[in-house]
Amino acid sequence: MKILFIVPSYKPAYIYGGPVVCIARLAEQLVKIGHEVTVYTTTANGENELNVPAGQSMDVDGVNVLYFKRITKDHTHVSPALWKHTWATVDRYDAVHIHSWWNFLILGASWICNLRGIKPVLSPHGMLCDWVFNSKNSLKKKVLHNALGKRLLGKTHLHTSSPMEQAESLRIHNRWNADLIHNPVALPEKQYSRRDNEVFNISFLSRVDPKRDWISCCMPYLAYSFRTSCG
Repeated sequence: MKILFIVPSYKPAYIYGGPVVCIARLAEQLVKIGHEVTVYTTTANGENELNVPAGQSMDVDGVNVLYFKRITKDHTHVSPALWKHTWATVDRYDAVHIHSWWNFLILGASWICNLRGIKPVLSPHGMLCDWVFNSKNSLKKKVLHNALGKRLLGKTHLHTSSPMEQAESLRIHNRWNADLIHNPVALPEKQYSRRDNEVFNISFLSRVDPKRDWISCCMPYLAYSFRTSCG
């Protein structure tokens, strides 16, 4: 299959944390099993820009990535160049996978898919959980959701990575078609024993943030350093 990912940021923009890691890992694993994956993203790297050629196809660990310039330096990630290229090429792919929510880049890309008659897969990466929806800028989010977001969400197929994330997302749009697929995790190459447990346990480190009390099980953000245990 020819698969298109549309995401606000991609590696090496690790400043954005776990989503960048798990999105890249998913793309790379899809390539390894025989799919052709292309990523449309921006040069976003926090308040700075990645030092990459904009608008040119690059091989990033086996994945075809196109970085587009953005005209804002904040979380909105507005990129007319990415939208223009998406409009011209999105119908060339067998599947379109949109990542994240609550930024104009992704809302615009979702709208383009809708206008082009394409139903993309949406992975919100925890962005539709109760804490995010009702915390910072909650009034703006609710106005945007009622004016545009609700309609766009209904034109997507939902992918979540945990039962909690799926339940919270479905409370926002209860008629979604949804699938639960956990994030891939790469373990160091070594032998692991189960000890006396029937379940293989993995512990991981995450950034300290108030929302962890709300969605610690919602989106398993992957850390660069983590501990593994069997028991």
